[in-house]
Amino acid sequence: MKIENNKILFSGELNRFTADKILAKFKKEKKANINELDLKDVELIDSAGVALLDEIMHLLESNNPKIINASNIIQEAITTFTSLDLTENNPPKPDNFMLSKILLLEQSICCLIFPTGHLLDYSIKRGSVKVQ
Repeated sequence: MKIENNKILFSGELNRFTADKILAKFKKEKKANINELDLKDVELIDSAGVALLDEIMHLLESNNPKIINASNIIQEAITTFTSLDLTENNPPKPDNFMLSKILLLEQSICCLIFPTGHLLDYSIKRGSVKVQ
């Protein structure tokens, strides 16, 4: 992550392994006039990466920041996992939405915890499914 010309430029992976480090760096380097989050060089995002973006968007709320240059896969993950209200741009999600979307995501790591307490760790990039 680096900040240039009122933009935060993200690259590589935004996931549970990198999110805390990126957020700490953002809080240290934060500039008041940031209004775009550029995801052009992001290769992978998971729910923790989306939560990171949500937190940064919340911290920059007064600037009305926009996410730009996200690939279709990255945008799909953001739409799936965001806690932000996206109802203006997206219809309501059906009951089986998460399960259907988890099968469509590429290049991301997703974890689901079922009511039974089992954890499904699904990664298309790694090509594996684990139920614990």
